[in-house]
Amino acid sequence: LLREQRADGHIPGSPDFNKGRVNTNPASGPNAPYLLGQGAPLYYSVNYSGYGARSIIDYYRYSGDDDYARQTLAQVEKAVAYNQAFLDTDRNLIAPRNPSNPSDPNYTRGDRDYFQSYQPGYYTKYSIDYYILLREMAWYERQVGTAAKAAEYDATADKIKQAVTSTLWNQRGGFFSLSDLKPDVIAGDVNGLALQYGFVPKGQEQRVLEALRVNWNPYGAIMGEGLVDPTGHTIEPFGIGMETGGRLAVNDTAGAFDLMRRTWGTMIDPANPLYTGAF
Repeated sequence: LLREQRADGHIPGSPDFNKGRVNTNPASGPNAPYLLGQGAPLYYSVNYSGYGARSIIDYYRYSGDDDYARQTLAQVEKAVAYNQAFLDTDRNLIAPRNPSNPSDPNYTRGDRDYFQSYQPGYYTKYSIDYYILLREMAWYERQVGTAAKAAEYDATADKIKQAVTSTLWNQRGGFFSLSDLKPDVIAGDVNGLALQYGFVPKGQEQRVLEALRVNWNPYGAIMGEGLVDPTGHTIEPFGIGMETGGRLAVNDTAGAFDLMRRTWGTMIDPANPLYTGAF
């Protein structure tokens, strides 16, 4: 991932998988290696660039590889700076800016996510995702970087959390809105992350858990009302994993296991028509 980092700091959502493999195309000659750039690093979204940075931090957290951490610190800092460019510093929310021209006043689309479509407005999940990256980065800096940068990341994270809670919490419904433009859409990923990372106002956790059930069906949970990817699917296990984690974070173990069985239970049951053999 780091080898394919762009000059602007964007870490690809997936690496160049062909690198180091043998090119079996007869026209290339026998056992010719793939050349640099012949693979497909995918610069999918700002959001996924942040996931890439977090994966590097996680690697250090669980390996204790100090040399690796110090060698990669500058690149991870550059990835954070790339994400920072999309923060509206007046509102302290991730803004729907044009990646190639952040000052474009006519740009109204947001970033892409796992459902492969753009969401306009101040999209709650992206602000929470950046908050998580900042908290992770503050920890990383305290291990192998500087306390000053760690404090800076924490200060920005504090502002984002306050802004998300004050701007995007739907008090009437008891959940976090999909975005400022879609205040009544309940999304599992948004609220799952909000539960995991302490965004939900104190004492409101049960309201969020109940609100999320509007998306449930026998096969898991839809992403949210009206959310669909270009191929037509409305259920996404990636987002359901976030809701599952959110439920576990606030001790709704029964709800978490119920949702897991609906989503993945069919996949591992050989007698079910939806069996996939998934692990």
